This record gives sequence, structure tokens and C-alpha cells, in this order.
Amino acid sequence: MTILSGVKLKLYPNTAQKQTIEQTFGNSRFVWNQFCSMQENRYNAMIDDYKQYKKQAKENGQKIINPIYIGDYDMQKLLTELKKENSWLHFSDATVLQKTLSNLDKAYKNFFKKPDQFEKPKFKSRKQRSQSFTGRTNKLKSGETSVYVTGPRYIYVPKLGFVKTSKTTRINGQIKEYTVIRESSGNYYISFQIEEPNHELLVKTKQLMGGDLGLTNLLTLSNGLKFPRFSPGQALTFSLKAQSKASKSMNRNSKILNTKELIYLIEKGIFDEDKYKASNLFDFKNHEKRMQKSAKAQRKVANKRHDYLHKLTTKLVKAYDVIVLEDLKVKNMLKNHKLAKAISNASWATFVRFLRYKCEWYGKLFILVPPHYTSRICHQCGRDSGKKPLDIREWTCPHCHETHDRDINAAINILYRGLKTYLQSQLLLLNEQMKNGYFSTIFFQVASQWLTQTITYFNQALNIAW
Repeated sequence: MTILSGVKLKLYPNTAQKQTIEQTFGNSRFVWNQFCSMQENRYNAMIDDYKQYKKQAKENGQKIINPIYIGDYDMQKLLTELKKENSWLHFSDATVLQKTLSNLDKAYKNFFKKPDQFEKPKFKSRKQRSQSFTGRTNKLKSGETSVYVTGPRYIYVPKLGFVKTSKTTRINGQIKEYTVIRESSGNYYISFQIEEPNHELLVKTKQLMGGDLGLTNLLTLSNGLKFPRFSPGQALTFSLKAQSKASKSMNRNSKILNTKELIYLIEKGIFDEDKYKASNLFDFKNHEKRMQKSAKAQRKVANKRHDYLHKLTTKLVKAYDVIVLEDLKVKNMLKNHKLAKAISNASWATFVRFLRYKCEWYGKLFILVPPHYTSRICHQCGRDSGKKPLDIREWTCPHCHETHDRDINAAINILYRGLKTYLQSQLLLLNEQMKNGYFSTIFFQVASQWLTQTITYFNQALNIAW
């Protein structure tokens, strides 16, 4: 089985390599801004005519062609002319500039296809503390790729040469793309997209699992197991102190950036230009030091959280063949300011993302189901016992008098709902394949009868009234 995986290593560039990296950041940003400006001008000049043309094309049933947007192919041709006008662009890897335009092309396509979901691409600023660029690997005549491992702690990157990194033994496969990142903490990292051709699947365990996500416990399983939420300990305390100092520094320095205050001083005739010369927080070195210290503390907490989630998700994927979780709308839940901090620290979205791709890698089944009423329905009799406040962790069903742990009951309901949803989707798929002539009539009758009986089991034998 062939999969695409990612590996992130820490970079230790020397002074000359840092200068090359910073110049590549600037060149990539310059190309992005130049073409983004061109696309923006075309958009402002032609948007009204395009809306009218789009309306007429829909009425006439014609295919809609977007005359505003210049595609990736045409932008790549214009890039060649831009490099002739600006010779310093040749100091960067050519694939980095090409990938920059490909990313801009993708951003504009998403914007025109789903304007409600995606914003129009914005200009990039050199003042952003986090910078990155992405390049592709090319095959050389020798058979090697343009980016390759040269030793236990060294890699070769075009224009950078041989760069010292952390452990390169994690790279098992062919490197397709690479991304160099400078985080807000000032550290450099390189991330690889790797194609692994001979990826082994995990052994089947024939075990099913339903999981309820929570704040007290990160995950409660349908078999009664509970996994605690991530606890950063002293690292979080240090991070909060560093953030507090950085925000106080920003508040002190922002006094000279207050527009109303400047207007008042100018009107009164007491504005001193030399005193208010530093009009940007980047001019304050102590402020920058505090922000870097805060970023390093936050990165330490994030690394610990990711380590905990990776270990937990790997353990679950190895132990269970079918994993069913609730599909929580975390973005909407964060609007509750009383629980926003706890929800963010729980990292439900990251946990679900890790589980999803690991199940795909190792041949396990991953299902997401709507979370509605899973805590209210009794898994024994299937009746809704009404809404319950969050402080009630155990309750007794008024109909069958069964006592339930709130989270375990929800996890069992999530498992039942996920299995029923999956079986129904398989039945629909079987019907479609039968229409296309993939199966014989006898096989179709037997398979559909078995699926129908199984779904009936969840509806009647378990009395699940969904």
C-alpha cells in the first residue's frame, strides 16, 4: 500500500544558509504579492461585467468561463518574464517560486468556487513572525532527487547545500515536496511530504469502539475505558506568564501608536516627531524578545500536546478495527466563552484529524456521526429521557430504571449510530453496483438481505429509535 506521509525536522542552518533562507522567504513573498496585485486589479475592473455574464450564462444553460482569473499555466509563463526583470529571483530555487504561484492559483479557485467558505487571497507581509516557502523535488540524471538525505543528521536542499537537521532516520521513502519554516520563536524547521510505497497494514483485532469526546476526560469508550485530557502542568503556567509579559509590553508600547492620541497632539500643536518616531512595535527590541520567549513557551506546550495525542491515537488504531466518534462543530462551540479555553486545550479537532489519517494508513474503518441526543437516549430501551445539565454525570432512565454513566452511555449510542449509518451506506452502494452489473442477482439478494436484517437488528432488537 502506497501512502503520503509528513515528517518535520528541526533545522540548524549556519549564518550563510540563514541569509539564503531569509532571501527565499522574501522572493516567494514578492512573487505572491506581484501576481496577487495583478489578479486583484483584474478582479476590481471586471467583476461587474462578470456577474452579468454569469447570470446570462446560467439562464441560457451555457458553460461559465471565468475571464477575470489568470490560471496557473499563464502565471508560470509570466514568472519567466518577471525573473528576467528581477535577476535576484534566481538566487532562490525555481520550484519554490513555481509552487508559490500554484498555491495562489488554488486559493483563487477556491474563492471563485466557494466565496462563502473561502476568502479572497491577501497580500503577505515581511512583518509576520512566521514565514515559510515550499519547493518540489526533481529527479536528477543520476537517479536521485534534488532533495536527499546525505547522513544521519544532514540533508541536501537546493540553494542551501548540506544542512544540519535533527534525526533523518524518520525519512523512509521518496521525498515529493519540502517546506522550510521559520516559526515565531525564531527556530527553523523543514517538513517533507514523503511517498511510502511499501506501507504495512496493522493486524485485524475484530474489535469495535464508540467514543464520546469530553472535557473532564478527553475520550470515553463504549467498553467503559476513559482517557484523561492533556495536562501541560508547569509548561502551561510558564507559557501564560510569558504571554502576560508580552501583552503588557505591547500595551505599554501601543500608547505611542494610538491614533486618537496623535490627532489630539497634532491639533494642540505639541506633537514631537522625534519622540513618536518609533511607530511600529517591531522597532522595540525588548518587545520582540518577549514575543519570542512567549512563542517558545507556547511551542513547548503544543509539542507536549501533540505527543500525547499521537501516542493515544496510535494506541487506539492498533487496538480497534472500527472507530466511531461524534462529529463535533468545534468552531461553533468556541463561541461559548466560558468553555472556550477548556475546549481549545482539549484539541478535539486535532485528535479527530490524527485518528482519521491513521485509520486510512493502517486499513481501519473510521466513522463520524452526528452527536445529537446521544447523552439523552438510554441505550437499553432507546427512549429519550430529556435534556440534562453538564454537572449530571450519572442518571437513571425513568422508563427501564437502568443507571447510566453519562459518557459511557453516549459512547454506546455513538457506536450503534455509526454502525447503522455505515451499513445503510453499504446497502446503497450495493444497489448502485447492482444497477451497473457488477454483481449477480443471487449475490445481490443474499447480501442485501443480510444488510437489511442487520439494520433491523439495530432498530428493533436494540430499540434504537433514531
